[in-house]
Amino acid sequence: MSRTTAFLAVAFTGGIAAGIVGAVITRPGIGVSPDSIVYMAAAQSITEGHGITMPAANGQDVPLTHFPPGYPLALAFTAFFFAHHFLLAAKALNILLFGANTALVAGWVYRRTRRLSLAAFSLVISIFALDFLRIYSMAWSEPLFLFLTFGGLLFLDFYIEVPSPLVGEGKGLLLLAALFSAAAVLTRYAGIAGICAGLLAVFFCQKKRLRQKLKESTLFGFVAGLPIALWLWRNFLLTHDATTRKFVFHPVLGQIRLAAQSTLSLWLFQGQLPIAWTSWVGTVIVLVFGFLWLRYKKPSLSPHFLLPLLFLLSYTILMVAIILFVEAQLLVPDEYDRILCPLHVVFLIAFLAAVPEGVWPRIVRNVFGLTAIGASFFFVYASAGTISEFAQEGQQFANTSWKTSPTLEVVRHIAPTMHVYTNGRMPIYLYLHRPCFEIPPKVLLSSLQPNPDYQKVMKKIAEEVRQGIAVVVDFFDRRSAPVPDVGRMANAVASFTAKNR
Repeated sequence: MSRTTAFLAVAFTGGIAAGIVGAVITRPGIGVSPDSIVYMAAAQSITEGHGITMPAANGQDVPLTHFPPGYPLALAFTAFFFAHHFLLAAKALNILLFGANTALVAGWVYRRTRRLSLAAFSLVISIFALDFLRIYSMAWSEPLFLFLTFGGLLFLDFYIEVPSPLVGEGKGLLLLAALFSAAAVLTRYAGIAGICAGLLAVFFCQKKRLRQKLKESTLFGFVAGLPIALWLWRNFLLTHDATTRKFVFHPVLGQIRLAAQSTLSLWLFQGQLPIAWTSWVGTVIVLVFGFLWLRYKKPSLSPHFLLPLLFLLSYTILMVAIILFVEAQLLVPDEYDRILCPLHVVFLIAFLAAVPEGVWPRIVRNVFGLTAIGASFFFVYASAGTISEFAQEGQQFANTSWKTSPTLEVVRHIAPTMHVYTNGRMPIYLYLHRPCFEIPPKVLLSSLQPNPDYQKVMKKIAEEVRQGIAVVVDFFDRRSAPVPDVGRMANAVASFTAKNR
């Protein structure tokens, strides 16, 4: 059996294994968060012929602008095969993408290293890393985003090898890379990092004349950037706002540092070590490997080695800028684990691609091999509890406690003419398809600053309740993030509280 055939067999087996794990962790149903409900509501609007919209609190359809349309469109297409059951469609799509992305990462590693052992190691990490398990267990856009982003980068990797001008195979590969990058940014706005990495790769990963590089980068940038430009222009025409996001500086550098430490703990140790220890141990590991690599690296590096590093740089700068100036709530632990998963993938690829770039002594190769074997067993062992937990209970709004919530049963019998104000607008829409209004937060998650309109809106709610035209529904859960203390309004408003949810 040739090495390529052996790799294909290993990659296929790894993809199937990832799909099986994906089916296990979504056995109770795909996890549902507020973002998931927005995606599914938009997908339903698409299938019903209402365009790319979602229902507002007043029951009217409003254009979707906060998120790009890629994932709702994919959900709408997939739901066609599941009788428009969007939860099943999201589950099937995630299982498929779990297998495809796992094989894709292994393929890129094998292409760059030609070592079956490194490709197999990447399969284990891609399947059992906790942040990957989490994104594939939720109805989120990340799995599709990973497939499109790294598919585009892989086509760029192939394109870098083509010495000919923009004709034949070379032009086709560049266009495919641009189309995948365009689809990625239409799935998540953060896909702009892939376009930036692609433009940088055209300039720095090839030895061509400047004029030729300008032609190639112009073609790539135009094809990759035009769809998202048209989408943002559509948003502005319909709502006078491109994405509903506001630019405000957030002084959260200390929180970014803590998030980086937590992320390092998750990536290297599955979150099993205290964050304080992770900072030291992780830094030592990175420095030791960096020292050895600089000591034993080959005199000339492959230009392909730069491509994942360019994406790593582009995505990191973009995320820091977004957190500092747009969305500080991304520093919430569940959020930054999710948004940084593309960095985890490219970090894994770059790390493994660096191994064959060195001429290692036998003792170093043996240490690497033993470390990889030990890490593989550790990742599988550390993920067992998470897989078991996901397989027994649905995540977030798909959890059994939400499905059996007595508060939801009370809401079911509230007159349709009543205004409902709640801190659980999303689950009410998910299970009852009833429009309702969100109770204002005391602290704005977008800026982590006090909400200046909180008292004014709460007084308005209280007045409507006194008039008998509104009711407040409070979902109480000590494990959840802080929500407005509507319990204090119990003497002024009618409040239904379910202590178990």
